[in-house]
Amino acid sequence: MATPKFERKDIPATGEGEYKERIGDFNVYAVNTGVPHAVIIVDSLETIDVEAAALPVRHHPTFEKGRM
Repeated sequence: MATPKFERKDIPATGEGEYKERIGDFNVYAVNTGVPHAVIIVDSLETIDVEAAALPVRHHPTFEKGRM
């Protein structure tokens, strides 16, 4: 696995610095380990509708390549 990158320019995401953004009801973090990942930390997968949460994150304007 590649060294994880947390800077927005390396994700890629708009803005500067490490990625942490509020999207809908969630604090979203992002990391690139060779493939970009958006991460939401939850206590249990039973507490959220993963499918409903995923689309607003993927298509958020900050992830320019995720809007394709």
